Amino acid sequence: MDSNSGFPWKTVLIIVIVFMLLCCCLTAIAGAAVYYIGGETDFSRIMEENPVEDLIKPEFTLPQTEVTEEILEEAPPEETDPELPTESDETESAIKLTGQQELSDYYFFDDLSSNAFDWYQYDDGSTIFLLEDETYTIQIKDPEGFDWAYFPVDFYPHEMSFDVRSLDADDDGTFGVFCNYLDTDNYYYLEFDLGTKEYVIGKYINDVQTPLTKKTDVDYFWNTTTTLKNSQSVNRIGISCYPTSITMFINDEMVENIEVPESLEVPGKAGLYLYTFENADEDGYKVSFDNVEVFEPQQ
Repeated sequence: MDSNSGFPWKTVLIIVIVFMLLCCCLTAIAGAAVYYIGGETDFSRIMEENPVEDLIKPEFTLPQTEVTEEILEEAPPEETDPELPTESDETESAIKLTGQQELSDYYFFDDLSSNAFDWYQYDDGSTIFLLEDETYTIQIKDPEGFDWAYFPVDFYPHEMSFDVRSLDADDDGTFGVFCNYLDTDNYYYLEFDLGTKEYVIGKYINDVQTPLTKKTDVDYFWNTTTTLKNSQSVNRIGISCYPTSITMFINDEMVENIEVPESLEVPGKAGLYLYTFENADEDGYKVSFDNVEVFEPQQ
């Protein structure tokens, strides 16, 4: 090569030498740093405490539960098919009602052939409510004794009819029907004396008694009717009792049809009652009821 050429070879050579010296210095510094860090940190101890296997997320698996007798006892029983009713079950259900007995949401009929409808029964030796001889009997032995029983229904009876007969030769009392009964101070009533063939109809409103039948004498509101048979015979009584009116039938003949002034505003319960006269003998007064029909008409 011509030494007199224009390329600056000397300058380039100096730059290359300086660059190589700088690289050597940087390499020496890096080695010293690695040595220093290696002396301060024990990598072998780190790997022993945290093996590589632990740094890898384990595959998820469901926990395995050991089945024990205790767990088996706590486990719910297996579902089983419901038992179908047997012929005997159907028979038991069928014999709950006997004779001519019927009950629906708004209708009731009972020939008292059994106590399927759970009539009130009670006997303390003096006041007796009893189902006997396929009739419902009420007897009160105490003079001036009084008691009652509701019709065994959940609706409000407006239409009622029944057979009634006295079981007391002396007719030492009266029987009756109360209807639209709200409480002891508010109700309507119809009362009958089979011995004298008389009846009276009235109301209690706010504990004030008001007769609704015609006055037949001074302060006497009992009316006589020829439609009643003698007390030992069966009489059929029919009653329509509403808040604003009362209609009474005896042996299928209408005897009274009364508009109730200052009437009760709502309907109520209904039932049968008995009263024994003050001069009654030791057996008091007793009547029987049969073929009881009550219902609440629906529009």
